[in-house]
Amino acid sequence: MAEEAAAETSRAAVSPETVGKAVNALLKWKDEQSSQSQKAQLLEKDELFNLIVTLKKIPENPRVNPHKVPLPHPLLSEPAAAEVCLIIDDRPKSGLTKDTASKKIKSENIPISKRIIPLLPRLLGKPFFKKKKIPVAVDLKHRNWKEQIEKGCGSALLFLSSGTCSVVKVGKLWMGKEQIVENVIAAINGIVDIVGSNIRSFHLKLLDSLAIPVYQAVPDLRRFKIAPETDQLSSKEEEEVVEEEDASSHQKKKKKTKLTVH
Repeated sequence: MAEEAAAETSRAAVSPETVGKAVNALLKWKDEQSSQSQKAQLLEKDELFNLIVTLKKIPENPRVNPHKVPLPHPLLSEPAAAEVCLIIDDRPKSGLTKDTASKKIKSENIPISKRIIPLLPRLLGKPFFKKKKIPVAVDLKHRNWKEQIEKGCGSALLFLSSGTCSVVKVGKLWMGKEQIVENVIAAINGIVDIVGSNIRSFHLKLLDSLAIPVYQAVPDLRRFKIAPETDQLSSKEEEEVVEEEDASSHQKKKKKTKLTVH
């Protein structure tokens, strides 16, 4: 019950107004940077809004496969005309050459059959996992391939591995402000459903901007212990020190006393 209450608190603490102010600040900063720069950047409108998720503790059950967080507005510029590359198990005479596969795999929209997910580390190699270029798993045992692929392409990916920080792509510059805000709110709600009360903070940023906080959890003071000051001793410790001093001075007096025999 306590974890559910904490999760609801973090969900309710992030309002659309707060997210809207953060988005406005980032858009204003980007406009200033663009006006100061003399060179127009290539694919500037494709720059991403990143939601930085910071956890209180490292996940107990880290996983390589990302969690899918549905977004109301996909990050594809033209979802209806977007091309995807679906990876399935090997078929004889597929006609797919190595060059064709390498060109298609450069796309970020790569759904993959759920049954071959365990083979990815060996087949794709470490660079794909370092750059978070992991295909989205779809269950091809069911007939609704179209719905599953659309859901995968319209979802943000949350990686929960061996750290306390994760970055989730929630928007692009070409999108409208309202769309970005709705995506951020949906992403936060989806992440809270997955992580629960383990959320420490949410920050929103562009590639080179500062991270703007949109939520910060209140520290749990019960987890911290205040150490006593070194110059203040308890009464029991003071009594022990006095007794030790008295005993040592008494022994010194005994050593100084000498008996004279006539």
